[in-house]
Amino acid sequence: MTENAGQTWSQRNAWLSRILIMALCFIGAWLVIRLIGRINWSAVGEALGQLAWWQLIVLVAMLFVRQLLNALPLAFFIRGLGVYRALVNDLASHLLAVAVPPPGDMVMRVGMFTSWGIDASRAIAGSLMNMLAFYITRFSVPILGFLLILPLRFDGGYAVTAALGAAVAGTIVALIVLGLRSEDFARRTGLFAGRLAHRVRKSVDPESWAASIVQFRLDMQDTFAAGFPRSAIGLVCLVLTDASILLLSLRFVGVSAGEVPAIEVYAAFLCVYPLTMFPFMGLGIADAVLLSTFVAVGGDEVEASGIAALVVWRSFTLIGPVLLGAGSLAVWRQSVKKQTGRAPALPSTH
Repeated sequence: MTENAGQTWSQRNAWLSRILIMALCFIGAWLVIRLIGRINWSAVGEALGQLAWWQLIVLVAMLFVRQLLNALPLAFFIRGLGVYRALVNDLASHLLAVAVPPPGDMVMRVGMFTSWGIDASRAIAGSLMNMLAFYITRFSVPILGFLLILPLRFDGGYAVTAALGAAVAGTIVALIVLGLRSEDFARRTGLFAGRLAHRVRKSVDPESWAASIVQFRLDMQDTFAAGFPRSAIGLVCLVLTDASILLLSLRFVGVSAGEVPAIEVYAAFLCVYPLTMFPFMGLGIADAVLLSTFVAVGGDEVEASGIAALVVWRSFTLIGPVLLGAGSLAVWRQSVKKQTGRAPALPSTH
């Protein structure tokens, strides 16, 4: 395959990925409509009109806390990075993950690390471990949701979600620990994964995958033991902060504690959190499940306000990080320009 043909194929795959993401979002929106029926948008507008200026400031402050917690694992897994640089890197890569096709965000992430004098291999390993820690948290938090609601009632759906999440998270943790303890296990795991990937894409070299996993093991040996427990705590706090933004959004648009208690919001959010693995943090899909829970607990009268709260929550947690990412990327490029006299190039959007 020629270089031009390869670029054309890559661009075509990027556009196909974007179309697939949009299709999944439309499916999520369709699910919302199917689950909650016709929406009284005038009532939703009235609920949004209850927001006061100081409440927006509170939500912005909560967003900053959320993004700080989201970046902490990078500081724990990459020695010498620091919290500030971790935050700048995480926000900028979030922006690029939305704006450019993969692996544009990872290319820029590693480029930022190397500009700070951090070895690329350690940077990639830390970024991968950051992602794995997030997935472990994503599938673990339903356990907390189930335990939260258990004193009030036994919820079979929450129990199943917690059990499945525990199985997935436990498997990921076991593979990481075994891989870090045994070079042979790490190599065999890389070979196995590489062979599976080779069946889908012939250009994948299983031996290269095995070597990458072994290198990941070497890069993470010094930071995993201390970094993983702290990362786990930080990421659980991240999810709870995210849930708190949703809870505050509910209260600010008029849903009282008597209608939908805080414990119901936290339990539902924690158990729904695995759905954020879908595009745009489960936009549409997770929202439909959360809204159906609010209506089941508070009655049909909270439907419009519940939708308004979800709109506020999504606006802050989806659009907010993108805006912060734009600022972070600009700050980093300006700092590099001061040092080298030239701003670094951005990944292509094609």
